[in-house]
Amino acid sequence: MQSRKHYIDNLRTLAILLLFPFHASQIWNGGEYSGFYVWSHTNNVLYAFSTAVYPWYMTLLFTLAGMSSKYSLQKRTNKQFIWERIKSL
Repeated sequence: MQSRKHYIDNLRTLAILLLFPFHASQIWNGGEYSGFYVWSHTNNVLYAFSTAVYPWYMTLLFTLAGMSSKYSLQKRTNKQFIWERIKSL
């Protein structure tokens, strides 16, 4: 039996915690989303932060979901895996 991959849990936790400052920084993002959020002027530090995080953030979340599913399917049958997902809804 495989042991739990704690680095996946740690990366997922980091990604979820990064969700809050990323979306909060969008309030002062006057670049690509100019006028979409509350302020139309740009805070350069927050703009740089959101610009640095944006390209890899969703990719990281999808990669972690895929890795978690792969390791989960090594311990369960397809039917068990699907049933657990349905029960969690």
